[in-house]
Amino acid sequence: MRKLFLSLVLFTAIYSTAFAQGQANHWYFGQNAGLDFTNGAPVAVTNGALSTSEGCSAISTAGGQLLFYTDGVTVYDNTHQAMPNSGDLDGNVSTTQSALIVPRPGSSTLFYIFTLDADGGPLGFRYSMVDMTLQNNHGDVTGQKNILICDSATEKVSAVKTADGSSYWIMMHQWGTNAFRAYRLSAAGLDTVPVISHTGSVHNTSLIQNTYGQMKFSPGGERLALAVDYQGIVELFHFNDTTGAVSNSITLGNGDRYYGLEFSQDNSKLYVTHYNLTWDTYYLDQYDISSGNAATIAASISNIASADYYRALQLGPDGKIYVDKAFSGFLGQIISPDSLGTSCNYLENAIDLTGMSSALGLPGFVQTWFKKRSHPTAALMANDTGTCAHTCLYFSDLSLNDPTQWHWSFPGASPDTSSQQNPGAVCYDTPGDYAVTLICSNSIGADTVALPDYIHVGPAAPQPVITQFGNVLNCSAASSYQWYLDSLPIPGATNQVYALQGPGAYWVVVTNANGCTATSDTLYFGESGIAPVTADNGPRLFPVPATNVLFIYWSGHSATVRISDELGRVLRECPATAAGNRSVYVGDLTDGLYFVHFAEGNKAWDRSFVKQ
Repeated sequence: MRKLFLSLVLFTAIYSTAFAQGQANHWYFGQNAGLDFTNGAPVAVTNGALSTSEGCSAISTAGGQLLFYTDGVTVYDNTHQAMPNSGDLDGNVSTTQSALIVPRPGSSTLFYIFTLDADGGPLGFRYSMVDMTLQNNHGDVTGQKNILICDSATEKVSAVKTADGSSYWIMMHQWGTNAFRAYRLSAAGLDTVPVISHTGSVHNTSLIQNTYGQMKFSPGGERLALAVDYQGIVELFHFNDTTGAVSNSITLGNGDRYYGLEFSQDNSKLYVTHYNLTWDTYYLDQYDISSGNAATIAASISNIASADYYRALQLGPDGKIYVDKAFSGFLGQIISPDSLGTSCNYLENAIDLTGMSSALGLPGFVQTWFKKRSHPTAALMANDTGTCAHTCLYFSDLSLNDPTQWHWSFPGASPDTSSQQNPGAVCYDTPGDYAVTLICSNSIGADTVALPDYIHVGPAAPQPVITQFGNVLNCSAASSYQWYLDSLPIPGATNQVYALQGPGAYWVVVTNANGCTATSDTLYFGESGIAPVTADNGPRLFPVPATNVLFIYWSGHSATVRISDELGRVLRECPATAAGNRSVYVGDLTDGLYFVHFAEGNKAWDRSFVKQ
């Protein structure tokens, strides 16, 4: 009767996209500069407390409310005050990517801050925890502070969410080797045993400047790229979201000093910034990486702009890429990063920081938050599509494209609606065919999957009744039978009638024509006889006769048991506080006939047994 059935109902719709969720809405960087993307287009803000030379990070709620931000040394809350236990984190204001904030999966209040020392320094790669329930819900750094992860690191860190949404990969690059180290962050916490991939160039220790340069995941998580500043290269890799492995190195660059890089939102373009020493000029270039072929990618280079100074790049919640112009009152902006060549439409002084200044860095975020979102496609699965009356089923959401809300409809069931992504038990009591409908939605739109007659509920099998004829048990009629002894099926005992073979607890499971099953009451057969089946559903005694211990079985609740002899003298009186077996020692009684009075509330039963 168990039919695992997958229903995926897909429909063709106009493809629409939206940009990041609210976690990246607020940016604080440079010399007290800031941007607010709450209403879509960035608005410069001047209320930030952060003043730093390079890397930084910020985090907001999914709804876009600022939580906190950091330069890797001090953490500032949403009132722009330093958290009391911050101020000495082991990042550095002169590290390319000094800090990266990542939420702990399954929690809305716990966050990891990953920090990096500058110039491959001895403080290495570490993490500290922020708990937003502290300091009257403004948050503070906890006792888990500056926990060492790896003592040899370049200035690069990036994070991406796994495809199943259960965890994050945190990626860093080891100093003096070609080793990528990927750490999984799940609801259980950070797994400090990394997935290590040896691929690409060795980031050599001849110059500390070889630690410089950004590293980024593509928003879709399939690609990883990094810049190795004085080694004069950019490297592009494939990333395996399932295993955490990095592979398939492609080397780009012409020997210039590379620093900033970013992917377009559709993962097809890679933008880089570099400095040409001969011409004393900075360049912003684009590579078309859609082919996946090293030679084709290298040949696709297109110069987008040149200026006195370009440094960090960062994708924004609006899908545009922002260009740090180094200690400038303006940011550059690539308006259409998915477009090829100069059609990407770069504006040199697009964002006025209103009296504040950038430095060399822009805030880093989990790159998945910039993934293009599209109209959801509803899909569902039931753990069984054929069941019996008085049983429950479980439904799972398999919808695509990140829905955020769900409405289930189960007419004829209990409950008949649910707003959970994966509802709990949905129970059907009446035979029939039943529809299931799921409406899922996100900020782009909604989709519906409606499955008529998806669930078939057959009539439940009536509870079988066992009739005893001596040592032969006869079951009421059904389509098939399986007899059990002491919780185990009896091999070959599949007929309506069964002859007892020895002592123990017996019952039968029957199946009706619809494949539904039911289980009889249990009979207990002792060494010298079997307790009779009673029509009043009262207590049963076994073994009969009894020698040392008399077992009393009942299915009720709190009761009193009293044993008397033939003269009416009470010899035993004891409570029975729960359903099941109650053992009474009778080994000290003389052989003969005894009577058991069993009282439960206003009900009473009388039984007898022989002691021998």
